[in-house]
Amino acid sequence: MIFHLASNLFFWGVTVTTAVMLLGALLNLITAPRLEKLPVASEKGPSVSLLIPARNEEDNLKILLPMLARLDYPDLEILLLDDDSQDGTAALAQNAGGPARLLHGKPLPEGWLGKNLACAQLAEAAHGDILIFCDADVRLGPQAITATVSRMRNDGLDAFTALPRQIMGTWAEQAVLP
Repeated sequence: MIFHLASNLFFWGVTVTTAVMLLGALLNLITAPRLEKLPVASEKGPSVSLLIPARNEEDNLKILLPMLARLDYPDLEILLLDDDSQDGTAALAQNAGGPARLLHGKPLPEGWLGKNLACAQLAEAAHGDILIFCDADVRLGPQAITATVSRMRNDGLDAFTALPRQIMGTWAEQAVLP
């Protein structure tokens, strides 16, 4: 009898959790604004620094670096920080010849986490009025920066989180990320 009660509770717990996750995913799909569908401002905007922390991202950078060259924002600085990669991340970024300037990360001090330190170093080196942080596994369309800045200006936002297209390897990632 106790086993039957426990299995029922487990079943209903999993069912409710799955239903909530599905509902969240559907709500995101229906209600989340898409940057590519928003109007883009035509007047000159603020300067932007696109900041990309990278650790062992050689495979992703092979895809991302050509996309960076196609970004259409006129006043754009692109900084890529190699965070002690063990693969060809730094060499690829250095030899790409594109718009990204390569920085080399400092050693990790006690009490810091790697990505936090990488982002802090990028922010310190940036000159833009707006700082946009972007992972190396993101795929950017040509108007990604323009659309992001337009959204921020149109809505009077000081901070903004966008979820660009990401490569998702598992069904679980696809189920919970918009």
